Order: sequence, then structure tokens, then C-alpha cells
Amino acid sequence: MASMQVRFRVIATTAADVMVFVSGGATELGSWNHEDAVPLTKDTQERNGALTEGQDLWTTTITLPADHDIAYRYFIGTQNDLPNGKSVRLIRLFETHLEARTFHTPVTNGQVHDVHQVPDTFGLLNDTVRVQRGWLTHESEIHLRFLGNAIYWWKARHRTKTHAMKIIPMDLRYREHASEEEEDEMSFPHAHELEVAILNQKNCQFGPQKKHGQVFTDDSIVLYRMRVLEPCFMAYRCDFYAWETTPSSPEDAENEPEPRHVGCCYILPPSAKDTYGDRTVLINGQKHQPIGQLFVHFMQVQPCKEISCSLEVSFAKYWRKRQKAYDIGHRGSGNSFSVKTQCANIRENTIASLASAARNGADFVEFDVQLSKDKIPVIYHDFTCFITMRRRHGSGDSTSSTSSVGSTSGSDIGELYEMPVKDLTLQQLHMLKLNHVSEKDGSTKYDVDEDHQPFPSLEVALKNLDEHTGFNIEVKYPLPYKNGKHEAEHYFERGEFVDQILKVVYKNAHNRRIIFSCFDPDCCAMLRVKQNKYPVSYLTHGELTLWEPYADARTQTTRNTVHTAIAYDLIGVNVHTLNILENEWLMKEAKEAGLIVIVWGDENNNPALIQQLSELGVDGVIYDRIEDFKEDKNSVFRLEYQAKRTLLDQLRDAGFSH
Repeated sequence: MASMQVRFRVIATTAADVMVFVSGGATELGSWNHEDAVPLTKDTQERNGALTEGQDLWTTTITLPADHDIAYRYFIGTQNDLPNGKSVRLIRLFETHLEARTFHTPVTNGQVHDVHQVPDTFGLLNDTVRVQRGWLTHESEIHLRFLGNAIYWWKARHRTKTHAMKIIPMDLRYREHASEEEEDEMSFPHAHELEVAILNQKNCQFGPQKKHGQVFTDDSIVLYRMRVLEPCFMAYRCDFYAWETTPSSPEDAENEPEPRHVGCCYILPPSAKDTYGDRTVLINGQKHQPIGQLFVHFMQVQPCKEISCSLEVSFAKYWRKRQKAYDIGHRGSGNSFSVKTQCANIRENTIASLASAARNGADFVEFDVQLSKDKIPVIYHDFTCFITMRRRHGSGDSTSSTSSVGSTSGSDIGELYEMPVKDLTLQQLHMLKLNHVSEKDGSTKYDVDEDHQPFPSLEVALKNLDEHTGFNIEVKYPLPYKNGKHEAEHYFERGEFVDQILKVVYKNAHNRRIIFSCFDPDCCAMLRVKQNKYPVSYLTHGELTLWEPYADARTQTTRNTVHTAIAYDLIGVNVHTLNILENEWLMKEAKEAGLIVIVWGDENNNPALIQQLSELGVDGVIYDRIEDFKEDKNSVFRLEYQAKRTLLDQLRDAGFSH
């Protein structure tokens, strides 16, 4: 095969510790694998007139097959040598245009050929900038979260002042070999810059800290994050500053006279298994005496080793806009265990229910996924199910039976026991006989049909449902309530929980359209950084009093939900319909931030309201009994597929086939 030399050139703004890489579909470009991508070299000789301050020109020359179409992307990252001698790459930023850059290699002429006459500009293609943070490859991401009352001063005179906190990362290995001179700040390898986000309207995106850190107010929700290869060596020093006068707002604090340093504390690294939790640390004053305490919530997000992410395409921030909202089937064909009279006639969250919604025109089906005891993702809504003790005939004894409410009849029904789903294996769950609301006499017409049985695995759903039906996978992770109770205590570790779901999706989804959603903002953050292919939406019921509020302040208001989605770079929010109808600002602010809005709630089981929500600009409506409410029984994705097939057939008939 003939080949030729091709020179790639790209203009990028890069820090001193990073490099630019090019990856593509060709084997010579690494086949979209970031570890096999080709590094570029900073050109220190040629200063292109198009370069501005801070920009550099990066180049490399690669031998590629001649007369071929080549697709490629750039990413900015680091090449890191670990103590064990292994070299790994961390991705800081990568290009995410839906269609990659392309060019055609000419027939070889013995000369070096430039990809384009003008160098590429990192992130810019067809006048559009598309860049995202890299997913976790080998490093971990540390999250620190503080509320406005996270700082408690023991003396009243401190409480009347305005305070700011600045966090300085510390590599403990570095400190062991450092000189005795104290340094306020340091730089160290294998780590990204610490970033901060404040969940208010002006500053809800992550960025660098200010000179004296972040000012805390009573309603502050302050998030910090940092990526590091070896988190077990990373500690954090928190310095506290106070203004003698009270600024009119946190933004005005930086314009006031220099604040006074009043104390500091240290957050030591957690153990390897301690990935999520809370800590209280003492704040020491200038005289090395305790003057207060700091309450911090920490989370360590580790890479998902079970999946292989690719640079070929990312849908994490892509959503095809339509004039009409997408129709999304709630738990398939709808809630079948509702106390309301108009519940679905097919058991919810079963293959039969999901398939029925797909046949009746659902663009997506929404369903709940959690883990069985043997860590298999299963589709089921509640965190618990009910087991009965069935009495033996002719005796006063009883024997256990894996069944549920309504699964036995008459005098056979014994005492009901509530069991967490997480405490039963998939095999045990499949032994459960969960009856539809209309089957209280113990009879059921679905027993012989596997598709109507509860607890189908996520893998079965991915393999058996129409590939043109999108999945809205609600990741069911339990949360503590504000009243001190908990949805399901002693649950799986978050990272492992998310990894098990991602593993099944990446193995079986193929080209299916998928969006994740979750009530837990930390699971949303994990889903976002552990993979780069699928979008994530933050699920909420905001201020509504229909449900017990969660303890996490990020979940308690619709505005906090929107700001959290912006901070974590999620694709959007799944909000209750009443949140939309009662908050006129919501659609405007969400759209200005580039967020999609999907709505859910029993109120949506109304064709007129579905139409109204679509006209308001929502991107998807989740509702029950799609077979009753949607007239067109074809999903938009199936119609697109059929149109493409028809066009291909016409071209083939016209003699355009290869």
C-alpha cells in the first residue's frame, strides 16, 4: 500500500506541563485510543502571525496510507511516569464535535503534505468550539463540599465577621523531603489545579480560586475538585481570612482592604477504602490554639477500569433539538402499582412494559436500575420488596415463600416481611412473584410469560428491546432524608455501584441512544467523569412537598438543581412538571445555560398538558400509558432509520451502490 508523510499543525493555548496529541481512526493515529495517540511537539522556532499571547503551535509528521479518508481529533493531556515505571496519559481537554475532523491523503508525491494550508485551532471546527474535560483514565478526582455553616467559630466575635477560605493541596511525599522553610503554595506532578464552584447564579462553573479563596455566607454551597494520580498522598491546608469590615456582598469582598489571616486547618487524605463521607477538623488560630471547627464532605471518584472509552465520538453534551418534545415512556408503559384507578395494564419496569411502549411510539423508555446482592444491574423501582410467610395446609406451622403482596390468597397469606432488593441475588429476585395491582386475589395471567416478570436485568433489556428505542436509565441510589431517615442504609459504595452499571451499558448498548439520570448529585458527577460517551441529567423534585426532602442542600431547590447541573457539566435536568409550571424563570435560565429540560410527574398523563409542555420548550416528557396518549405509533428514531433505509434502497436501485 502506498503511503505518504502528513504534517499535522494545531494552535492551542497550553500550560507548561501539558502536551497536544492527535488521535484518529487510522491505526497510525491510535484507532481512537488515547494511549496510542500521537504526541505533537511545540514549535519554538516558527511564530505564526495568527498566534496570540499564550498560544503555541504544535506539530508532528506521520506516515499515513495514501489516497485515504482520515478522521482525527486533538486532545490536550499529560504523559506521566509512575513510580512503578509505567507511563500513562491523562486527558485534560478533548475535542467533541459530533463529526470529527477529516481530510483526504493525496496520492503520494514524495513530499510532506500539510493536512490543511492553515493550521487547525484546538477546539474550533466549522466556526464552532466544542471542547470538554477529559474523563478519568488513571487518576482520581477528589471532591470537597462545604455548606455556609461548614465553618463554626467558637467565639462570638469571629461570627460577626466575613470570612473566606482558601484551600492549598499538599503532597505529603513532597513535604517529607522539603526543606524546613515553610511555603505557602507549591506545585507537584501528576495533579490538576484545584478548582472551585459556588452554586449561585453568577459563579456556578468550576474555576480557579481567588487570591484569598472563597467568601462564605449562610446560604453558600461551595464545591472543590482536583484530579490526582495518587490521592492517598494528597492532603489539603485550609487558610481562613477575615475582613474587619463587612462587605456588602461576597463579590465586593475582593475590593475591600486586605483581609487578615486568622487561622488554618488540615484535611488529611482518607484511606484507600474511605471514598465518601464527612469529617470535622479543628481550626487553629495564630497562637496555635483551636478557635473553631470545619465540617467537610469528601468524595473520591476513581476511574472505571471495566470500560474502554474512545475518542471517536461523545454524546455527553449532545441532544438533537426538535420542535416537539420527545415522548418518554414512564417505567415502560407506565406505573402499574399506583393507587390511582388509571394505572398501566402491564406490570411496570418489565420487558413487556418497555417493549409495549416502544411498539407504541416511545422515543425513549424511562426505567429504574439498581443492583442485586450479586451486583447485577436490575430494573426495579423500589429499594425494597415484600416476602410472605406461607402457612402449611393442615398445620399451624409456616414456611417461607419468596412472594409478595397479593401473591398468595385467602388463609395462605402469612406475615409480610420487607426485604431490601440489595440483599437478594438475581436468582432469588427471579423467584419472587410480584403481582399487579389488579391481581389481589392471587391470580395472574403473566406467570408463564418471562417478559412480564419483575426484575429483568439491564443486560436483557439492552439485548432484547428495539435498538431504535432510546433508554433513559434512572440510576437508583439511596439518599438520606432531611428528617434523619434514609431511603436504604448500608448500600453499595457509590463508585462500585456506578461502575457495575457502566460495565453492562458499555458492553451491550452498541448504537442505542442512552441518557442517565439520578436524584443523587454525586452519582451524577461520577457518571459524568467516569465515561465520555453518554449524557447525564440531574433528576429532582425541587421544593415540592409531595415527597420528603433530602438532606443534601443541592437537592432541596430547583435553582440549586440547575446550578449543580451547570457546575458538573451535565446535559440537563429532569424536573417535576409542577417545578416548570410554578417557576417561570426555570426554562429561561436552563436554556441560557445550554441545559435540556425533561419533565416527569403524574400530571403529564394528560394530552393537553403534554402539548403545553412541548410548546414551552421542554425537551422530553415522561408519562404513563403512551399507547393511549400518542397517536403516531412510530418513534422519531425508527422513522429516521426507515427514511435512511428507503434512501439507500433508492440509491442502490439507481446504480449508486459500490
